[in-house]
Amino acid sequence: MKWTKRSTHGRPGDPSGPALTPAPPLPRPFGGIPAEAGGEPVPDELFDGRFYRKHYPQIVDLGVSPREHFARTGRAAGHAPSAGATYLADAIRSRARTSQTPMADLLTLLPVGQRDRARDAGLWERLRSCVHPDLYAAQLDLETRGTFGGPLDVDAATTHFLAHGARAGLRVSALFNPGWYAAQLAVRGITMDPDAVPMFHWLTVGWNEQIVPTPLFDEAYYRDRHAGVRGAWAFPHYLATGCYQARFRPSPLGPHHSGEEDPTARQEQRPLLLREMLHRSDEYDLSRTSWLEEGCRAALSKLDRLGSPTMRTMIDKAAALEPLVTSSTPLRRAAGWPPRRHHRLHPVEQMERLRHALGRTHVDTLLLVPDAADSPAVRAAAALAGGFAALQPAASLMVLATDNPGVEPAAFLEGTACVVDVASYAAGIGAELRTDLLLDVVRGLGADRVVTVESRLGWELFTSYARQLAARASLGAYLFGYVHDEAGNRTGFPAGAFEDCFAHLDWVVVDSPELRGDLVDRYVMSDASARRLVHAPLRVGEATTDGRWAASADTVTTLLDLPRRRG
Repeated sequence: MKWTKRSTHGRPGDPSGPALTPAPPLPRPFGGIPAEAGGEPVPDELFDGRFYRKHYPQIVDLGVSPREHFARTGRAAGHAPSAGATYLADAIRSRARTSQTPMADLLTLLPVGQRDRARDAGLWERLRSCVHPDLYAAQLDLETRGTFGGPLDVDAATTHFLAHGARAGLRVSALFNPGWYAAQLAVRGITMDPDAVPMFHWLTVGWNEQIVPTPLFDEAYYRDRHAGVRGAWAFPHYLATGCYQARFRPSPLGPHHSGEEDPTARQEQRPLLLREMLHRSDEYDLSRTSWLEEGCRAALSKLDRLGSPTMRTMIDKAAALEPLVTSSTPLRRAAGWPPRRHHRLHPVEQMERLRHALGRTHVDTLLLVPDAADSPAVRAAAALAGGFAALQPAASLMVLATDNPGVEPAAFLEGTACVVDVASYAAGIGAELRTDLLLDVVRGLGADRVVTVESRLGWELFTSYARQLAARASLGAYLFGYVHDEAGNRTGFPAGAFEDCFAHLDWVVVDSPELRGDLVDRYVMSDASARRLVHAPLRVGEATTDGRWAASADTVTTLLDLPRRRG
């Protein structure tokens, strides 16, 4: 751990000399909490004298004890009383709004005999790794959620759970089921105080006993199936890695999710199975259980009954007639089907949310772009939008960002068209179903014109449904000229998609004569087909709105004059 010598700008000075404050990786300073003389003293369980002496060595020259120095000047200067205290600082501040003893309140979350571990940052790091904000947010009322000012992240969920949620009996981890954990303790013969907080008992006691606190994970199965997992206990691997990757199967009952990868799942601590856990959440008390967990409980209960003496006698009699019935696979299939949710249910839910977000039932022109950031594709789309607006001022226009979710729109798009982030609704949905989601949007809006500008999902839509769409709408595309990779090879437009779709496109704008000539020659185009390739490099100018689109209006006039193709 590296420490540096820094001044304490904006905080009371330390009369004993320059303040030595911890540098990263300690995540939060202890400053902002009232000085010890005017507030709650730091409990002994949260103070680490060796830690304090090591990182604030000036107290050696002063001849005072770490506790005395901290009480006199260290706390006011923002010194950390222990490594663990820095992890609790935000929770202490939050708890202090409703309690005179916030630090003592946090310590009582830990079992008696384990409270000295509050000094250790490792315990709080362990807690943070278990936090799943989406599950926690689903248990909060709308008023409380609104206080976070946006989506609940891992740090905010951890702080709120420590300060409020743990005492309210809320559950912060999808992989900790309090009822299941209590049952496993009973099997091991371990007692837990009735007033204890189960989550913290598991973090301090159950973790060391290697108790799996969820019916969604089978230790032996996981280790047998994933031989590369190291360590004496496989559950921490699933908690830290496996639950965010589709290739890891935690139980013989199934992966518990649709199998789609989510590139942001690990960063945001959103297990892939969480979508299934939140399914029908209004029917379950999420602080105790969920639809998915109850389904797995039922399946495991059936499998347990297969091992009863009565059932074993019946199976042995059946095996005398048909030996294959004793194999484990048929038995599991007969009694251990995991809960299933149809793979199209989530896409359908997202389609409904997206329809509501669109707020309209018709748009004259749809422009499909990868995202709404400032890029050549978006500038080209904006130029086309300006041209259509100049020639058809009464017509409506919408830009759909299809590929990269959560990207803020470029400033020059403001006032040009309505921009909708379709990609955010398509996150976590398979490629085929993402295409269906976009198709549902296009059909639902009844667009007269659909144009893709370097949108991967747009080209996939055209590849699969161009014939059907062309019967109702005019289809167009913008192709960028060639670029050369490091090997000198020319790359650029999506050749395969272009070949599949060109027969159904009314026009294609290309930004270089080289590309246009190459396409005409490569596909031996007739004059009629070649006329649908319009060379017009579109640019967004810096002038007024009227002047900005002047060059694009001429291009759009050419496009509108081309005959419509159908089929």
